[in-house]
Amino acid sequence: MVVGGGDSAVDTAIALKAIVPEVTLVHRHIVPRAYPHSLERLDASGVEVMPDAEVVGLGGNGVLNRVLVAVRDEEAREIPADLLLVSVGQVPDLGGLARWGVKLSLDGCRLPVDSSMRTAVPGLFAAGDFVAYPGKVKMIATAAAEGSTAAASVERYLRRETTGS
Repeated sequence: MVVGGGDSAVDTAIALKAIVPEVTLVHRHIVPRAYPHSLERLDASGVEVMPDAEVVGLGGNGVLNRVLVAVRDEEAREIPADLLLVSVGQVPDLGGLARWGVKLSLDGCRLPVDSSMRTAVPGLFAAGDFVAYPGKVKMIATAAAEGSTAAASVERYLRRETTGS
């Protein structure tokens, strides 16, 4: 599952669909704000799109296996998911993470990750300015490298989940 409606979220969902059988894109507006060309690619990709929706909970027994999604004017429903990628913009609203039970850093503004960009929640990876780890340097080049590291970690995680090895 990918959360967001911009080009990064749409591109991520499309890329994931190439390696896993089911991908859902959740975004809070009726029409994603990605460029029209990206939306055309999304329509052709087979990614399930849940517009006018937001993630309101995570479920699983020590491992993520479902996400609770609230869609406007409907009851929230559980969607099977073993991976959740949040791609919501340059100014993060971390309120959702707190509602999901994700522990933030002591200042409450950063998400702790390990060297694989893995959070404490299995299947939840993060990168960029709002992640925290020892020696973190806030630079565009660092964020780009973290994104590459996170993507590689996600791929390894998904391959392990789908092949069992």
